[in-house]
Amino acid sequence: MLHRPPLCFAPFRILNSNMHHPRSTRRTLLAAALGIIAASCATTRDYGDATVILQTSGGSELGVSTPGGVVFLGNTARSGEVDISVWFGDGPSIEASLIEPIGDGLYLAEGEIRFPTIDVAFIEPASGDRIYAKGRYGAETWEVDLFPTKDPRVSGLCFRSSEDIPRDNSQVGAGVFWVDPLTDRPALIGLISGRVVLDDGSEYITAVGSEGLWRLIANRRDVSTEGRWTYREDIL
Repeated sequence: MLHRPPLCFAPFRILNSNMHHPRSTRRTLLAAALGIIAASCATTRDYGDATVILQTSGGSELGVSTPGGVVFLGNTARSGEVDISVWFGDGPSIEASLIEPIGDGLYLAEGEIRFPTIDVAFIEPASGDRIYAKGRYGAETWEVDLFPTKDPRVSGLCFRSSEDIPRDNSQVGAGVFWVDPLTDRPALIGLISGRVVLDDGSEYITAVGSEGLWRLIANRRDVSTEGRWTYREDIL
């Protein structure tokens, strides 16, 4: 578990339009910076991980790569260019893209290569479900167990956590994952939007769930992807 400075911030297959805006100089510099970070940290690397970092004009935030594209909250930018950093076995790959709003505070972006993806489950988690949040600092990832809870004063998904989650802005958009008890496979059910502290001292982790993620289906485009992807052998 990582500890960072405090922050206070209150199963389908879909296709999406392919928009690209190369920025070779910026991508080269960012790749070099990421290489320095990776070399300076003792880390556990995920191979073909769906948790990605988005670098926008306003800063860095997290997103999750789904069959419909990288979904994120637009915490640092809601339009314009974005660099998507995705981690494979041989390190990060950085892809330039454009931010596409899909409504309800959610945004999409895609790269030229095929990213590792995770399916989306449209469920309301219940007590006893295996739920965890996952984020990323460069090549290093963190995971924290979450416990679903209900409070009429809080809308959307609401959780207590097994330990404190990183509180800095770069971790907004960390994925919330539900583990299917039948297959033991995780699926995305939400994106961490922040934390809420109520007048009585109750504190919760909040997330955008199926009430927003359904827009991935609404955004589906019935176009062929034949010849679209650039494949990497390590994620086939």
